[in-house]
Amino acid sequence: MPDWHWPPCQSGLWKSLGTTNGTYTNLGSHSGSFSGSNNGTGTLFVYASGGNGGSSCVNPAKLQGFVNGSQVAVNANNNPDYAKTVFITFAVPSGSSYQITSYPTENYSCGRGNFSVWGYQT
Repeated sequence: MPDWHWPPCQSGLWKSLGTTNGTYTNLGSHSGSFSGSNNGTGTLFVYASGGNGGSSCVNPAKLQGFVNGSQVAVNANNNPDYAKTVFITFAVPSGSSYQITSYPTENYSCGRGNFSVWGYQT
């Protein structure tokens, strides 16, 4: 019987952020802004989800990602109907800094949005 798994399965090892070869780390929940840096030897892939505000701005959502000060990712939904969640993913080269911001709007500033961040270190 043929093996339909491609690529073939490989064993792995969980490691802490900043090391190499297959690290997946929860970087926490944040409000408004989060900054970090890639101290590893490989690329860090950053994933953020959420972006919702509070009180009257619970529905709109916005996330922006920056690497070394340049915007590399954005996702926003300003529709005031129904709750939204947006996400962004971007790569951070070794030795680079990154920032994620969340300030949703609904024809006016909604203040800080809330979001969660994960990183995958290669």
